[in-house]
Amino acid sequence: MMSLVWLLAAGLATAAPKPQAPVAPAAPVPEGGARLPAAPKPSADHERLDFLAGTFRFERTTSLPGRPPERTSGVSENRWILGNRYLECRSSEGEGANASESVAIYGFDIRRRVYFVILIGSRGTNYQNLDGFYDEPAHSFVLLGKDPGDGRVPGPKLRQIVRVDGRDRYSVELFTVAVGRVPQKVIEITYSRQ
Repeated sequence: MMSLVWLLAAGLATAAPKPQAPVAPAAPVPEGGARLPAAPKPSADHERLDFLAGTFRFERTTSLPGRPPERTSGVSENRWILGNRYLECRSSEGEGANASESVAIYGFDIRRRVYFVILIGSRGTNYQNLDGFYDEPAHSFVLLGKDPGDGRVPGPKLRQIVRVDGRDRYSVELFTVAVGRVPQKVIEITYSRQ
């Protein structure tokens, strides 16, 4: 009887599956049965945006037609998010009733081969979306878009230039481009790394 137990135990031991190397989890399979393609990785074009990453102190001048220039200062925390695919620039400026916050999301669209920025802020519920290219000789991102206006009257075209002056300094200029008029600089911001 004892030998029967040993034979059974020995048979189970040799029939047990051998340990295998861990297998990476499979990509989710949608209802149609086809696997989703792997997400594209950030490219060398994303690396150009790395100059903007970090903590920066900034000085902002806003020049609107018919009003004296307004100067404010603040801090911008710029960090990579979502696997280094997007650069989130979270800014706060002013104090008290004049305080405001804004978020700019910079990225590079691999499919369309364009840089882009999405701008939102605490002074409204609208957003601005601009896209464009990197000008290598000028060390600048040139982004174009259109202000949505107030819903009844369309706003002007916009041009944003982000110039990298070095590892610790960059500037942003925003121009409005009205039909038949010379582009007008409405915002200039100078960032210095803290």
